[in-house]
Amino acid sequence: MKNNSILDIEGISVDFQGFKALTDVNISVKYNEIHFLIGPNGAGKTTLLDIICGKTRATSGKILFKGSDIRKKKEYEINRIGIGRKFQAPSVFVNLTVYENMELAVKQNRGIMSIILSSISYEQKKKIMDILNTINLFSEMDKLAGSLSHGQKQWLEIGMLLVQEPELLLLDEPVAGMGKSETQKTGELLKKISKKCSILIVEHDMEFVRNFADTVSVLHEGKNLCEGSVEKVQSDPRVMEVYIGRGSEKSA
Repeated sequence: MKNNSILDIEGISVDFQGFKALTDVNISVKYNEIHFLIGPNGAGKTTLLDIICGKTRATSGKILFKGSDIRKKKEYEINRIGIGRKFQAPSVFVNLTVYENMELAVKQNRGIMSIILSSISYEQKKKIMDILNTINLFSEMDKLAGSLSHGQKQWLEIGMLLVQEPELLLLDEPVAGMGKSETQKTGELLKKISKKCSILIVEHDMEFVRNFADTVSVLHEGKNLCEGSVEKVQSDPRVMEVYIGRGSEKSA
């Protein structure tokens, strides 16, 4: 484990029957930082998240979480040791209330009958209330999740991850489809969350990256291109050539 890093990706490669999705990728995520992963389409960004959470197996390399290699662990094992994953499309239970969604998230590691029959503790209820305040949905707790805006659904799903008390959050394009106001609020929410856990984000919105990144890693054709501050990445001529200079602020 490198100094002050919670996650170290060391020499990770992924070969899908001859197609090299990732080649010798190295990335370190520090404690309590917001670390963005950017690059053109097909660069391997989402594949890297899949590798970290156990959805896809690496061909070679190490994935060190707090110093221990988790590369061969199963998805549920990785979740239980403190890594939470949110996909791009929100997956909330639209016919349940906001509070009921949060309550289910508290119970999610139990068996089916336990989920149906058990009640949650006072401490767990308090945790839910605290998180609803954090994600700006306290006043919406009795509303059906299906009635929320797109951005609010994204916040609810982040809240459902937070009740599991993760130490590392993996987010895939959390502001896709949001307007400027919701995007700004999401960035402010992530800043709050980063005081308690680290966040690794795949993102295409460069304005959002500039406003909220602590560190940025750039992938290109499955390989490391550049890593550092926003200023360092933006000034790197290789990044300008293959990514930033391609035109649209929101292209990736």
